Amino acid sequence: MFVGWGPDLGFLYNDAFAEILGSKNPVIMGQRFDEISADVFLTDLNILVGQTFAGEATQCEDVPVVVNRNGFDEQANFTFACSPVRSENDQIAGVFCVVTDTTRRVMLERRQAFTLSLDQLLKSISDPDQILSTAARALGKHLSLQRVGYAQIQPDNATGLLTHCYFDSVEPLYGAFQLDSFGKATVSGNRAGQTVACDDVRTDSTHNAVFWDTLQTRSFVSVPLIRSGSLRATLYVSCLEPRQWLPGDVALIEEVAARTWDAAERARDQAKRRRAAGRLSAMVLLGDRLRDLKQPDLIAEVAGTTIGLMLNAAQAAYGVIHADGDSVNVLMPWRRSDEVISLEGIGHISNFGSYVDQLRRGESVIVSDVTSDPRTIGQREVFAASGIQAFVNLPLFKAGYLVGIILVFDDHPRVWNNEDLTFLRSVADRTWAALETAAADAELRALNLDLEGQVEKRTLERDRVWRNSQDLLCIIDLNGVLVDANPAWTTILGWKPEQVIGRHYLFFAHPEEKIATAEAVNTAEAENSAAYECRLLHIDGSYRWLSWRASRENVLIYPSGRHITAEKKATEALHHAEELLNQSQKLKAMGELVGGVAHDFNNLLTPIIGSLDLLSRRDTNNARDLRLIDGAFQSAERAKTLVQRLLAFARRQPLQPRASDIGQLISGMGDLITSTIGPQIRLTLAISASLPPASVDPNQVELAILNLCINARDAMPAGGALRITTVAETLGVGHASSLAPGQYVLVSIADTGEGMDAATMTRAVEPFFSTKGVGKGTGLGLSMVEGLASQLGGALVLSSTVGRGTTVELLLPVSSTPIVPVENRRVETADVEAAGRILLVDDEAAVRMITADMLADLGYDVVMSNSAIHALGILDSDLHIDAVVTDHLMPGMTGADLACAIEIKRPGMAVLIVSGFADIAGIALDIPLLSKPFRQSDLAVHLAKLLKNPRN
Repeated sequence: MFVGWGPDLGFLYNDAFAEILGSKNPVIMGQRFDEISADVFLTDLNILVGQTFAGEATQCEDVPVVVNRNGFDEQANFTFACSPVRSENDQIAGVFCVVTDTTRRVMLERRQAFTLSLDQLLKSISDPDQILSTAARALGKHLSLQRVGYAQIQPDNATGLLTHCYFDSVEPLYGAFQLDSFGKATVSGNRAGQTVACDDVRTDSTHNAVFWDTLQTRSFVSVPLIRSGSLRATLYVSCLEPRQWLPGDVALIEEVAARTWDAAERARDQAKRRRAAGRLSAMVLLGDRLRDLKQPDLIAEVAGTTIGLMLNAAQAAYGVIHADGDSVNVLMPWRRSDEVISLEGIGHISNFGSYVDQLRRGESVIVSDVTSDPRTIGQREVFAASGIQAFVNLPLFKAGYLVGIILVFDDHPRVWNNEDLTFLRSVADRTWAALETAAADAELRALNLDLEGQVEKRTLERDRVWRNSQDLLCIIDLNGVLVDANPAWTTILGWKPEQVIGRHYLFFAHPEEKIATAEAVNTAEAENSAAYECRLLHIDGSYRWLSWRASRENVLIYPSGRHITAEKKATEALHHAEELLNQSQKLKAMGELVGGVAHDFNNLLTPIIGSLDLLSRRDTNNARDLRLIDGAFQSAERAKTLVQRLLAFARRQPLQPRASDIGQLISGMGDLITSTIGPQIRLTLAISASLPPASVDPNQVELAILNLCINARDAMPAGGALRITTVAETLGVGHASSLAPGQYVLVSIADTGEGMDAATMTRAVEPFFSTKGVGKGTGLGLSMVEGLASQLGGALVLSSTVGRGTTVELLLPVSSTPIVPVENRRVETADVEAAGRILLVDDEAAVRMITADMLADLGYDVVMSNSAIHALGILDSDLHIDAVVTDHLMPGMTGADLACAIEIKRPGMAVLIVSGFADIAGIALDIPLLSKPFRQSDLAVHLAKLLKNPRN
């Protein structure tokens, strides 16, 4: 607030306004308003002051102002509300102005508007490269950056490939760079998952200023993108000049990095699935087309076109090795452009270079860049002249001899991935079979020159094709009886031809497909029928998938079937993977939503429970007031329990793990469990005497076990038996829990209740799923326990049989430290001697006020602050402070960061951190933690212990 008073409008202001003035304070205190009105900061007040002296209250909202209140210039926003001040004779004698800092709200609104706009923009883009380029451009323009780009970490883990660069007034950055060139501090920070921000590389000695100067960079932010525990990529932004990176700017850059990379990865996955589906369709189409072709050149052309289109390669061809083993006839290849030389004709096998021996051994030759591969040294000039930069040669063998080579060339360096090579091999095998068939047909046509031997030789050749075909071939009479079968029946289905002949073809059909198979056979015409897929019986009792075509000639039907079981399994695996991915994304989104809501509820419940706690301590004989307070208390406690379960499901509950004796913990719960489950259920405790200590939060584990016992009780309405067992368990590779191999503490809770069927089992740990009926459960019991186990580093394993009961196994990690005895005596509020001055820091006004009332009621002198920065300013003063109570999650600087800063400013000062959920990274182990919501007694006990034993 400030006041302009008297004829000259003497300028007076309070301490809060002084923070905004920065270096101008206290120079302008008491000066005439017209002397300071030319100041840039106060220019916007001239109109307001003029209107106010006209007798009307005025207001100007969200005025942009450049201030220097934290040691550097920053953009801020304020709302000015001016009112006239009248003298004793009712004349306007001055101006009173209330100034509200709206910077945080304005920045948040702008950030939300930007991220919303970016999300909408990215939704319309399916290409991953375009997603990254669009996001980089949008972020660069929004924050007025000179450069924004992505660096993808290469497989050697030492090189970054810079791509998708937005640039303004500087050169773009593309290509490969050694990661250490950017400075070890930057690289090591990113590898640890930390965002690295540098305001000026020339004043920060941890960075390689010389290298950054060559990149036209004075300030930068580098955000790591961690996947599966390793650094996969970084988003970097940079400026030509030094820049103070505000926490809001860094948070926005981090958010854009995470959102954009996730969107790009989803687009890559979708593109990969589309590519896999396209290649599968291309394979089916290729098979159909090759069946109708008779000329080897045309077969090579069709196959080469398929390869080129699916791989976007420049050229594909087939080389047939002649009988002498040295000459190669290259069939007509497919070419993407005329810039690549033709390879048709006969040449010597030595033309394939020094890697011919690899081909003869049956090894594929894969070259990603001819200019750097040592095997291509002698032929680099030839490759350069032909426009070839990368190639793959796959050998084709028959009867132990190299009979052919498939060649695929590209006019750019490229990495041939496993997906490319698998597709290439599949096309090669199919095409070679078609080439062999075409060659056999050509040989038969040549034999037609001898009319007498034509029939005999054609029969012999057809017999050869019949014997050597990889497809299932047979002949069926009009009664449906198999009259002949080729050897492929043995290869594919295990049946010998003599075991097949004489049986009805429906004997081999799957029971679910007999009718459809009969219809497909009956509709076969003189020409090939449409393809039909079905399952046929293998001799071992299982089934194999085949794709059939059949033709009718006179009184016989000639089916041919291609084995497609592997293709079917691949398609099913792809669909299953998509379902798992969708389910995982759904649960992740629900967990984030639930965790955020639960955290907000904790902040709401804290003043509610705190206020009720203070009201209950007042002396009153009004029974109605006491009953109302008690009812409100019960509802608040139920809400607190529900929030704990929500946080457990979301894996965000605040835990304080320590080495604990699980056997002693469960033994101590015996009476509580017995009274909970009732007399109709017999309880048995089987506690191992040699349990190692477990690393758990004892209070949360007790709650989880009690929840499981309540579930068991509800599953045994007519009574039964409940057995709780604890043993040390050593897990090996591939355990059902998916935990890492090692030693764990196993808690088994087995009942003899109703059990669950398979459908219920699959949903048992889903949040809000319950079989107890409306009003009888929240559906969070099992999901809470599963979330707790996962958060502790363990797992929950569920097994059940309808009518025979359910067993829940809780696997808990073994502690690496011994058990430390914990003082059991509960300190009551009345026992606490409260004295001293407490600095209370919390950005939530309602939580701050009720906590201050609790502390004052206990007898403490309280000084309040709404931010960590403001609190540090108080600690810089001469004011005596005995202890600090601070919220953890606050804008700008967290409670953990504040505790570290306090340890530097005032070593040994007692600090208590208050947190609403488990995002407590960075909090030192020796700093006590109080979970929201809490009562006055909880606060009193924590402070009493803290002041008694402060940090050393």
